[in-house]
Amino acid sequence: MADWKPFHEEPPPVGSRFVILFNDGSGARMFWRHDCGYIDCEGGEYEELPPESYSLWTALPDGMEFWCEVRSDEPMSLSLPSEQQGGV
Repeated sequence: MADWKPFHEEPPPVGSRFVILFNDGSGARMFWRHDCGYIDCEGGEYEELPPESYSLWTALPDGMEFWCEVRSDEPMSLSLPSEQQGGV
């Protein structure tokens, strides 16, 4: 079973891919966290994720790739220099 954590108390570590639930129960989104913010699975960039919009998060399985990495017309590389990776 997934290890769900409250986003407002324990944000995901830098370098992690995770899924986060909306507070209103309408669904979830996938993000990758870097040292200056977040990138969603489609490649959208965000400096912050408003805690009032999200509730719980959990890490995605190792090897999970986002659409923006493998299927986009302009693929992105979601990785940090090895000394910065926080991992989960």
